[in-house]
Order: sequence, then C-alpha cells, then structure tokens
Amino acid sequence: MRKGLLLLGMLALLSKAGYAQGYQSKGAPLSSGYSYGSSTQVTEYESKMATGETYKQRDNYVHVGFAVSDMAQKNVQTLKNYAGFTVSVGRTFSPYSFYLNDACRFGIDATWLDFEYTSYKVEYHYPASIVKDNYGQFDFGVQVGPSFIVEPTYGFRIHAYWRYAPTYSLFRMDDDNYGSLGHFLVAGVNLSYNIIGVGVEGRWGACNYSDLYENGLLFTSEKVNHRGVRAYLKFNF
Repeated sequence: MRKGLLLLGMLALLSKAGYAQGYQSKGAPLSSGYSYGSSTQVTEYESKMATGETYKQRDNYVHVGFAVSDMAQKNVQTLKNYAGFTVSVGRTFSPYSFYLNDACRFGIDATWLDFEYTSYKVEYHYPASIVKDNYGQFDFGVQVGPSFIVEPTYGFRIHAYWRYAPTYSLFRMDDDNYGSLGHFLVAGVNLSYNIIGVGVEGRWGACNYSDLYENGLLFTSEKVNHRGVRAYLKFNF
C-alpha cells in the first residue's frame, strides 16, 4: 500500500514538472508572469494552448502622444505651449530575480529615443502695436530608470515607472537655433491590453541656454525650467 502511494506521488511530481516544461517549451517561460502554480492562470493557459496560442512577453514599447508644457525663468513671464508632440521608443528588462510572483515584477526601463516638439505663441506689446511670434523647442533624449509591472490577468498590464532623462534641448527663435544640455525626470503610469494601451506621465527639468542670454533674448542668466504632462498611446511588441 505504501509503495503504491509512493509510486503515485512520484508520478504526480513528474507529471507536474512535465506540464510546466511543456508550457516553457512552447513560448511561455516560467518567468513570463504566467508560470505554473496559479490555478486560474494555468486554466487560462490551457484554454490558450488548446487553440494553439502562446503567451508573448511584450516588453518593447512605443509611446506616441501629445504634450502640454511650459518654459519659465525666475521673475520672468512663463511661456506656455499651444501644441506639443512626443515619441518614445524603448524596452523593459526584467531578469528572473526581479519577479515577486506570477503577476508582479520589477523592471529596468531603457528608452533609447525620447523626442518632444513644443511650439510657443508669444506676444510683444508695444505702445502702438502688438507683435505675435512663434517659437519652437526640439528635445532629444534618452531615459533609464526602475519600473513596477502588475499583470493581474492574461494580456492586461499595469506599468508604473520613474526615469532619469538627460536631454539635448534645441530652442528655435527667429530662424536662429540655441542649444543646451538639460537634466529631466519622468514619472508615469500606463494600462495596456496585449499590443495597445494608454498612459500619462509628468516630465520636468532645467536647461541653461547661455547663447540666448548672451544675445539679449533672456532677461537673466539663470536656468530655464521646463515642466509638462504627456498623454500617449502605447504599443507593445
């Protein structure tokens, strides 16, 4: 009797190991966030595998959206944008040791392209007239920082992050270009299902456009502060 029970136990353990290995060999690694051990997730996997579908870890991302931001100096009138566009491309890296359980994990986000265009409308009031002008700001940067990802069910993901974003900012005024290296911080959250989602993030930092001050276009030599909000569509692949 005891030998029979022992034999059944050994067979059960071997079956469990083979079951998990079968998922792993078909494109669903144990560290994918849907590992063997949760009956609900295994049931979802069974239904997916029955139709020939496999889980894909979509950690590459593209953000496309619009930005609302302003540009300010101490004791100087703030410039507010009337149009802004942003694109970001990157990837989340999550080694196995970053997983807390089947549904939660930490990650490192690396954004190798972070672009934002901002347009400002400016009015100069003179005794006899009002002169209107448009200025443009082109920001090119990268981002890196920690993130936290929750995948409560198959395909649905909540992604919160905080990143450091060194940026080269090019300010265009009256057909002249003025550049500066700046230091920015970015924090945000997005919700996605499979390949598409939506998100929002805040971005703030400072630049020092020394050429603008030397040409008399800035009132002080102090740093110029930027802050804004982005809303975007997210594409996972």
